[in-house]
Amino acid sequence: MGPLAMVTSESLFAYQIRFENLPEATAPAQDIRVSDLLDPHLDATTAELTEVEFEGQVIAIPPGLKRYEATVPLHGGTNDLLAGVRAEIDVAAGRLDVSLTYWFICVARDLAGNAEPRPGQADVTVRIPVPSPVIQSVVVESDGRVRIHATGSAGISFSVEASEDLIEWREIGTVTATQEGMMEFVDADAPSLDQRYYRLRWR
Repeated sequence: MGPLAMVTSESLFAYQIRFENLPEATAPAQDIRVSDLLDPHLDATTAELTEVEFEGQVIAIPPGLKRYEATVPLHGGTNDLLAGVRAEIDVAAGRLDVSLTYWFICVARDLAGNAEPRPGQADVTVRIPVPSPVIQSVVVESDGRVRIHATGSAGISFSVEASEDLIEWREIGTVTATQEGMMEFVDADAPSLDQRYYRLRWR
């Protein structure tokens, strides 16, 4: 750009967007989306993506592209991260869209401590064994109803099952453990039965 603040028709016109987190933010941004309308006097069909820079990383975009996506590994600190980058020039809308999303990298290990290969995608399903529920007490009330107290993992729902012969079982209700891991269930049908056995199972 010369002293008259003009460029020649043969020169490229550099267009750059700078963005940062809010000063009052209490944590780093995890999902960043930037959308910027191009000047209507610019011909969006001639625009092309060149590079995306963040966290000291510079991604050079191949020439001639109006849409680009990549997943970039980031290393440093106590955690490994994956950064998903997407940039697009929407010619019809005359708009530049850029998004950046961070994911933690999870490594799954079996009971022997063997680690599975690092996943190519950031989506990871982790199954955590839940301790079995335990019936602590079974009390017959004066009206014949049965009150059951049990313990289990906080926030987990369990089925209350009953049987008259310890062979055929059926669900008679559900309970959810409180934050303290406590559960209570009252069997209102018990007064009409000679005997009944109870158990709790995961739903």
